[in-house]
Amino acid sequence: MNSNEVNENQEQIYDPKGLGRPPPYSEFATPPPPVVQPVPVVVPAAVPVIVQQPQVTPTPISVSVPDNVGPEAVSMICKFCNKQIYTRVEYKPTANTYLISGLCCLMLCWPCACCIYCSANCRNIDHYCPNCDTYIGTYTH
Repeated sequence: MNSNEVNENQEQIYDPKGLGRPPPYSEFATPPPPVVQPVPVVVPAAVPVIVQQPQVTPTPISVSVPDNVGPEAVSMICKFCNKQIYTRVEYKPTANTYLISGLCCLMLCWPCACCIYCSANCRNIDHYCPNCDTYIGTYTH
C-alpha cells in the first residue's frame, strides 16, 4: 500500500458525511449557547391553621339517690353511669344470721338452722346498678 491509498482510507474513515473534506470553519469560533440554569423556587412555609373549637360547658345532671333503699328493687338514676335503672338486689347473710343458725344447731334444731338462711328477714339486701355494677346501698331489717 502506498501513502496515497492510506490517506484516502483515513479520509473515508474520518469523513462522516462522505464529502471527502472537513467542514468549513469560520475565522472566529462561535460562542457556545448560554447555559440556562433553573431558578430555585422559594416555597413559603406552611402557615398552621388554628381552628377554635367552641367551649362546651357540661350541664349538671340531677342524680336522684333514694334516702333509704328498700327491700325491693328501686327505680332511680345511677349516680355513676347517669342512667335510669331499677336496682339489682342481692341477699347477703349477716353476722346475726350465722349466730342464730349456730344457736339452733346447738339446741339440736337442725331444720330451723336451714330456714334462717332462706328467710329474707335474717339477711341484708344490697342494691347494685345493673348497668355498671356499682354498689348503691344496703337495706337492713
